[in-house]
Amino acid sequence: MSGSSSEVRYAEIAHETAHARVQVVLDLDGGTRRDLTTGIGTLDHLLTQWAFFAGFDLGISCEGNLHLDDQQTVEAIGTALGAALCLALTDTGPIERLGSAHGVTEDACVMVATDLIGNGALGYQVSIKRERLGLLAAESIEVFLLAFARAAKISLHVQQIAGENGHHIAEAIFKGLGQAMAKATHRNEHHRLSRRGKEN
Repeated sequence: MSGSSSEVRYAEIAHETAHARVQVVLDLDGGTRRDLTTGIGTLDHLLTQWAFFAGFDLGISCEGNLHLDDQQTVEAIGTALGAALCLALTDTGPIERLGSAHGVTEDACVMVATDLIGNGALGYQVSIKRERLGLLAAESIEVFLLAFARAAKISLHVQQIAGENGHHIAEAIFKGLGQAMAKATHRNEHHRLSRRGKEN
């Protein structure tokens, strides 16, 4: 992954709680490298999909108390990734800011929309009937997205359009999120507002 500079949208974050230690490396202008070891195989898969469709380089390593519960570990990962996105977009010039997309996996279709100048808000209208997706609790997806949105300081909306298969719905969420992020983080020199809302 490339090193940090004023021209490169790059961040490294170390985040530690009483229940998890997370390290994140994020390069918004990479697009070829993904190295994830969260301890939760399903989450690794979903975040790999997110990074692929966003066109980001992403590295995440995590040590969490998964023998107790996955929620606190997932929340810590969402917080660390959101903080990395926020840092990577600091002082990098004007961007599109808004992005929306439909993620699709077989029977599932999910709409995702984001505004990268927000206050950390999440709208989540998704129904996954399965209690768990591998080692990942289905309800922890919302936990992750809320932590991510708050730490990134963005507004994020996720709405299920169709789908019954829980794994397909989850994958559609992260595909849509990746595509929405790709659009929202795209550089646009015609916009006067930067990530921080300052006029350029």
